[in-house]
Parts: sequence; structure tokens; C-alpha cells
Amino acid sequence: MTFESTTKLAPLNYISPLVQERILIGLGSSSSARTIQTLLVPKPKKIRNGRASQFHLKEDGFELLQGISRPDYATLQRPRDRFYATRELVVPLATKLVRDRFGLTPFYAHFTPPYLRRQTAASSLDTRDHSSGATPHAMVHNDYAWDSYQNMKSISDYFGLPRDSPRLGKVVQSFQRAGRVIVLQFWMNAQPEDTVIENDTLALCHPRSIQTPDLVARRVTGYNNSQYEFTILQAKDSPTHEWFYWPALGFKECLVWVGYDSAWGDDVKPCFHTSFHDSTVPKGRPRESVEARVIVFLDEKLQSRL
Repeated sequence: MTFESTTKLAPLNYISPLVQERILIGLGSSSSARTIQTLLVPKPKKIRNGRASQFHLKEDGFELLQGISRPDYATLQRPRDRFYATRELVVPLATKLVRDRFGLTPFYAHFTPPYLRRQTAASSLDTRDHSSGATPHAMVHNDYAWDSYQNMKSISDYFGLPRDSPRLGKVVQSFQRAGRVIVLQFWMNAQPEDTVIENDTLALCHPRSIQTPDLVARRVTGYNNSQYEFTILQAKDSPTHEWFYWPALGFKECLVWVGYDSAWGDDVKPCFHTSFHDSTVPKGRPRESVEARVIVFLDEKLQSRL
């Protein structure tokens, strides 16, 4: 299959330039949902075909993986089954990527519950519970920020584990030992094997095109119905932003990006991402995708950013 290198033009939802302060947003309430809508401004952006270029996870912050042995999510209806099937794939994959791309040896990797997104799910900005599926997230954002390391160390709910789980102790010990923590995020087609993602696909912004003044920190409530709060990053629109997408993402393909690296320090260069609507693509099968995250723990302590 060949793909054109044509650039798409589509509106992406950025944070309003009028927003300066850090505001607590509870994503679960209808009043907060209306507040979120007033903060977002759609901006027409050029989105280039990522298949026309080669990207490397370490140098570029994201990469397309091909030939992966992905589970058949169409047969995995229970959240528990999706959890274990996804963990079996991405934990070894994350460990291998850190070894092969960064030349580093993890001593532990922790998998958090995967997020299932269905275009046919009830439209809602409530992202607290992904077990039954949520709509694609059409907002320019990065799931981590400057304080993510301290948040992850201090908030056990973040790991998707009950407080009496024996695995929680392993995660806490790993944070105490680690000199560096990297979070890899994986985005996969969750549709049947003979289908590709055509509608409401994912766009990634190259970290090299992000400047510090573009960043807006936002406090939000936790995922999976937990009560804790954490910080994400949203972006103000900038003409320097370089956006990419991968048309017709197939069954054995996966996008991976660095969601967080403690080696960044204060010089955060996030991989902003969002879903977007491509009006040039005929309306086909509704999108179904899975996002998974792996926290990789390393003894190495690196001062420079990726």
C-alpha cells in the first residue's frame, strides 16, 4: 500500500490565548465540561503525512512501529481481559524500546490500565473512566507536566492499583531507587484485523516545534474514578508547531511517543497530541483505538534532555 505525502488542513482545538492562570477543571461535571468548551479555540493547522518521513523515538520523541503482534480487541470485551492482553504486549515492548533506542537498561516497568476510545461512545468530556470506552479526545494536550514525577511518587491511585495491592509496594520501591523515569505511550488500532483507522485519527506535534511560552499547565481530576488531582499540559497556538498524522493505521502498527522523561527537568518539550477530523476522508468505520502507558524505571541519571 502506498500513501500520498499530501498535507492535510484541519482544525485542532487549542487552549484560548486569554487563559493565563492554572485552573482546576473537574472533567466529570457538566458545568466543568461547559467551562472546558469555552477555553478551547479551533485553529486550522497543516498536518503532514508522517508516513512520508522516518522518525526515531529518542531524537524525535515519537515513532511508528510496524509488525507488532497486537491482541484482537474485538474479542476482548471485558476490561480485565483488555488489561492483561495489552500489558503482555506493551511492557516487553517498552523495555526493548528503551534498551534499543536509548541504550539504557530498565530495572522495572509498570503498566497502567489501557484507555479504550470508541467514536460511537456517548459524547462526553468525562475522562475519568475508560473501562467502557470514551470518545476520541479532540483537544491539544500532553498527559504529563513539570510536576509529574512528584505526582507519580506521591499518589498511589495514579498507578491503577488498589492500595492493598502487593504490586503497589514494588512501584513505590522503584521510585525510591530510580535515577530516571520515562513514560512511553502507545496508540493502537483496536478494530478488527482487516480494517484501518480512517476517521478521527491521531495527530502528533513534533517536540522540537514547541516553545516554553506555548505551554499552559492545567490541574485536572484523576482517571478511572479516582479522586486525586494532577497536572497536564495544554498548548497555545503557534505557527511553529509541526503536526503529523499516519493515515490508515493498521492492525499490526502502533504509534509510540515519550509522554514524560524526568531527565527533561524544567526544559519540558512534550509530544502534544489530539484527534482530528479529516473532511477529505469518506466516512467509514467508526474509530476504535487503545492507548496504553508504561512507566519505565532506570538507575541511570541523565542531566540533559532527550
